[in-house]
Amino acid sequence: MDRAERAKQFMAFAALKGYDEAVRRIESEYSPRRELSEDMKAELDRTLNSLSEGDRAKAVYFDRGKYISAEGEVLRIDRQGRKMYIDDKILRMDDIFSLFRL
Repeated sequence: MDRAERAKQFMAFAALKGYDEAVRRIESEYSPRRELSEDMKAELDRTLNSLSEGDRAKAVYFDRGKYISAEGEVLRIDRQGRKMYIDDKILRMDDIFSLFRL
C-alpha cells in the first residue's frame, strides 16, 4: 500500500452528516443576555403592575441563549413565583427584557 492510500485510513470523517453545520447554526443564533438599565427596570415594573389577567400584552424575553417574542392574552401573573403566563407560554419575570400592553 502506498503512502497516500495508507494516510487516507487516518483522515477525519464526519460520522454524523450535517452535524458540524447544525452546531455552527446554533452557535450563530446565540445572543448574550443584555442587562437592563435602572430606567428600563422601572418601566418594566410599571407595565407589569398595570397589567391584569385578560389584558393583551407583548413580551420579549430571554430563553436558552436567544430573545423570543410572546404576544397574547395574560392568563395569570404569579408575583410570588415571579412568573407570567401569556397564552401557552410561561415567562420568568427575571427573563423579560421588554413588556408592552396591547
